[in-house]
Amino acid sequence: MDKESNGAAFPAFIVAHVVCCGGLILVATGALSGFGAWLLEGGLTWLLPAAVLGIMGGLLLRRRARRAETGGEPRQSRARTPVRAAGTIPSAGVGRARR
Repeated sequence: MDKESNGAAFPAFIVAHVVCCGGLILVATGALSGFGAWLLEGGLTWLLPAAVLGIMGGLLLRRRARRAETGGEPRQSRARTPVRAAGTIPSAGVGRARR
């Protein structure tokens, strides 16, 4: 082994194992067909709002984690502001260097 493992492969293997075997068990027991029947009987009207709430909750948790990283301050914009020479007027087009 040329590289040292950082241990990220083991959790990925466990998740893949749970998803694969869990999916086979759900198919074998008919749970997925029950879920499909629930959707056809009107479960979709509850599924969409639940998905929206889940996405909103995830975004709020992500925002909270970012604020915790910065000590409570909002994260700075990633947009780069151009560096201007001292004494220039940013809104005027006069005196700009041509490329």
